[in-house]
Amino acid sequence: MTALQTVPSPGSSSSQASPQSKPSAGSGGQPPAGGGTPSWRDSLPEEIRAESAFDSIKAKDSAEAFPIVAKRFVEAHKLVGADKIAVPGEKASAGDWDAVYGRLGRPSDPKGYKVPEGSFSEADQPVLQSFMEQAHKAGLSDRQFGPLVNWYRETTGQQALAAQSATADAKAAAEKTLRGEWGAGYDDKLAAAKAGAAKFGLSEFFSKDTAGNDPAVLRAFAQIGRMVTESSVQGGKPAGAGAMDAAGAATEIEKLMLDSEFVNAWGSHGHPGHKAAIKKYMDLMAIAHPGEMTIGA
Repeated sequence: MTALQTVPSPGSSSSQASPQSKPSAGSGGQPPAGGGTPSWRDSLPEEIRAESAFDSIKAKDSAEAFPIVAKRFVEAHKLVGADKIAVPGEKASAGDWDAVYGRLGRPSDPKGYKVPEGSFSEADQPVLQSFMEQAHKAGLSDRQFGPLVNWYRETTGQQALAAQSATADAKAAAEKTLRGEWGAGYDDKLAAAKAGAAKFGLSEFFSKDTAGNDPAVLRAFAQIGRMVTESSVQGGKPAGAGAMDAAGAATEIEKLMLDSEFVNAWGSHGHPGHKAAIKKYMDLMAIAHPGEMTIGA
């Protein structure tokens, strides 16, 4: 018996073709673009298949790529309508950056920053002006400026407290040292030190915050005071002073007070020329003011 052959009817779809018929091996059931290695991008519409936005998506097929594409779509959608600022490139001009800083909240003028109340005293206004100018140059917004000012205020305040504490500790240590040396005569010698400083025009020394924190300087002033009260400089002219007159001594003293090296040696106990500087000053003062060196004359 002869086998019947089935002839496809006209208009029948290709899906009714022989089971041996197979589509090309491209991902997503599509043939690979250009006949090359199959890629998940082969399943995309041809007009967007080559877009660089897909370059970073490394997926073996469209099923793996779809969640990545969907996530990026959502993230991009969130940015729609947002106020975006383009970052200037390497060759951008100062004007390009100024435009960005302005959009980020930098005031048009350094004086436009809002300074937290009580941050700077009247004496610190020059520091404030400089701080505002530097902040403006750096492109800081007003929102960034405030916290920095608060940080500066807190830091300098802590430093000031630390300095005051160190000064108080130094004074206490100096007093302890001198009380041990001078014993019951401490108050009298301290008074002599102040009197000696006053006689030689250095009363302001004891008005400074650091006054009295160096035992060596206090010893020197006490010695000066003792010499004044006891008239130990004979004839108002110490030995070794030569023939210098009062006017010459006064001129020399003025020069010394303008000599930073001498002043540093005079006021620093640790300086190798400290003792010599004090002696030179005392000798010259004795010549310049001989009448003041002899009490009761």
